Parts: sequence; C-alpha cells; structure tokens
Amino acid sequence: MKELITEQHRHLLWKDELGDYFLLLKFGEVFRYEEGILRIHCFSQKAFNNLKKVCPIFNEWSTDDKLYLADIDKADLYKVIKAWSPRKRFAQNSAWLKDKEKRLAHRIIPYRPELKNKED
Repeated sequence: MKELITEQHRHLLWKDELGDYFLLLKFGEVFRYEEGILRIHCFSQKAFNNLKKVCPIFNEWSTDDKLYLADIDKADLYKVIKAWSPRKRFAQNSAWLKDKEKRLAHRIIPYRPELKNKED
C-alpha cells in the first residue's frame, strides 16, 4: 500500500500485528487484495452506498456484524480517499480506534513510513 499513496496521504497508512499495511479512512479500511485489486471493509451502509456512486465496485457482500466488503480497481484508490479521507490521523488511544480494532478483528498499529512525493 505504501507505494500507492503520496506523502500527502501518509497519515492514512497503518499496519496490523502481522505487518500488513492498510489505509484507515473515516468509513472503512482499504488494503491490497491482489495485484491491481484493492479490498474495502466499510463500517457504514450509507457510506458504502455512496461509494458505489463514486467508483465502480465489484464482488460486494456484507457480514452479519454490519461490515460491508467490496473490491475496487487500484486506479480508483484516490476517488475513495477523496470521499472518505479524514483531515488528520486518528488518535492512537481513542475510543473510535478501539472500536474499529474490535470490528475489524485485528490490531491497528501506527505506521509512519518515509514516502517519495509522487507527481500525478
């Protein structure tokens, strides 16, 4: 994931206890699923329905604990970031972050990589 984002979006990058990187956004997490495909875990049905208007999604389904999952093309990542991006990094000990750890069933660990600023 870290090669897909720029310095401007560095605050969105986190990792789990296995060392896998993902983007944590206001309404979900985004991680690399396959080459060229990203998977989204969304926390809100309303945000998920709005995402369908922003970019094409495929392989969508939901779980019984109200997580909404879908795959998107890697090229549409910045559309998702624009729609769901928080202004700043989430507080490390916040109740919101602890709730997301519980819902996503993995630890959320801060990650601060050194990134090159891409020119798009």
